[in-house]
Amino acid sequence: MVTQMDVIRFLQESSHELKDILSSSIQALDAINENVFAVAKNTKVDEVIKTMRAASLTAVPVVDADGVELLQDGRGKQVVETFSASDLRDCPMAQLQSWLGLTVTEFKEKVGALKATLTPEGGTAISDVQQSPKLITSFPENSLKEVIEMVVVNHVHRVWVVDRQSLLLGLVSLTDILRAVRESALKMDQDMQGIVSQ
Repeated sequence: MVTQMDVIRFLQESSHELKDILSSSIQALDAINENVFAVAKNTKVDEVIKTMRAASLTAVPVVDADGVELLQDGRGKQVVETFSASDLRDCPMAQLQSWLGLTVTEFKEKVGALKATLTPEGGTAISDVQQSPKLITSFPENSLKEVIEMVVVNHVHRVWVVDRQSLLLGLVSLTDILRAVRESALKMDQDMQGIVSQ
């Protein structure tokens, strides 16, 4: 099976052949998805899970805002972290039920602290600390190549796009990257055909 991440890694390795596309900014390639639903950092985990399930979302940005609405437009708000399905996977089943009433921020802190004390075999060790993935952000003027590097190096499926004040503008997902490359390659091909036919 070939995953989107496999294709993204292939694009990274083929950057020389795709340099015209990959050197363009994510803004110029229209790769930024501006439809970003977010949750406030004080939202309870059980509410976030229900809302994500209802909206068919696998991840949401956590923003520094008071949460009246469960899902809110995240644009223009300070993004502080990501909450995703993998955060739940990282939580031991024995702890999950008792931690569902915590806020997103408290939950992530507890899961991070617990992971820091576990070895891959399940024993306890302080060395080889494995923390939750850090927040990965990009500016609109970053090149597609830079965003691909961020995705591959940090093993993430989305990069939050922010302005210079770290306010959320949108996101670039693996799907957005693949769409931007495809559309740009098709446009370049059409342009070449137009030149040849003249």
